[in-house]
This record gives sequence, C-alpha cells and structure tokens, in this order.
Amino acid sequence: MGAYLMIIAVVDAYYRGNYILHDRSWRESVLCKIAGFLSTFSSELSVFTLTVITLDRLICIIFPLHVRRLKLKDALFVMSIIWLAVVLLAAIPLFGIDYFGNFYGRSGVCLAFHITNSKPRGWEYSVAVFLVLNFLSFLIIFFSYLRMFFVAKQTRRAVRNVQDKKDRYVANLLVKNTILMKIKYERVVF
Repeated sequence: MGAYLMIIAVVDAYYRGNYILHDRSWRESVLCKIAGFLSTFSSELSVFTLTVITLDRLICIIFPLHVRRLKLKDALFVMSIIWLAVVLLAAIPLFGIDYFGNFYGRSGVCLAFHITNSKPRGWEYSVAVFLVLNFLSFLIIFFSYLRMFFVAKQTRRAVRNVQDKKDRYVANLLVKNTILMKIKYERVVF
C-alpha cells in the first residue's frame, strides 16, 4: 500500500496544476495499472492474512490439545497460497480481457472499486472482490472471535469453579485446624 500511495503522491505532484491535460494519458498508463494492481493486491492480502491468522487462533483456542499448531513450514505454505491467489486476483484485470477494458484506469487514483450507477465493464468483478469476498472474510473473522470469546468465558467460569472449590477446601482445613488447635490449647491449659 505504501508503494501505491507513493506512486499516487508522485503523480499528483508531477501533474499538479495541469492534471486535466494529462488525465486520459495517466489513466491509460502502465504506471496507473501497476498502482491499481498494488492497491488491490495490498488490500486483499491484508484481509486474507487477517482471516488466516484468525482461523489459526480459533483452532488453537477451540482445540488446544487435539490439533497441532501451525509450524513455520505450514504457515509459509498457507501464506504462499494466499499470496499466489491474491496476485492472480489483482492481475486478472491486466490480462487484456475485453470484459475489463481499462479496469484500473477508470478513476484518477487507479482504484478497482467501480460501484456506480453507470455499471462500467468489470463492475461485477469489483462487487465480487471488494464486497462479497471481503464481507465473507469479515463474517469469518467476526464469528471466529465471537466463538473465541464464549470459549474464553466458559474456561474462565470453569477455572473459577475449580478455584472456588479449592478455596473452600483450604478454608475448611483452616477451620478444622483452628478448632483442633483450640482443643489442644484448652487441654494444655486445663
């Protein structure tokens, strides 16, 4: 995302004051396509990475003794698959398919989020990626954390019950020992 923002900032500074003269050439340029690719890649990689991290945490919390934790090798494999999927997802509009047209160049900042009343070519792709996929990721993350919350709450309650039983046991021992000591003291005194 930093690279995307840097490209937009440099182009903004370069065309400042006369952007309107270069609007069309900028939006059809390779640099705009690269910027669009980077913005889509970055945002979707962030969403999918958060989803993977959340699912890993969920599995570790729900099944702490039954499922082995992700090792570094497994995490590298999963994240490699995610990276490849996101690269493909962000690169599809660049393959020259007529359906997309100048997909990333439809806005002056080269974003792929084309949800307008005019429904330009490729708008379904934008909806599928930015609304459907991201919403599904949101739901996965939301319900996973909700489940983790309730599991933590149950665990805390169970631990508290065990601790309460231990506290009662120790209190009873103290009471019994105090009574026994009092009896022994009374025998010694009398």
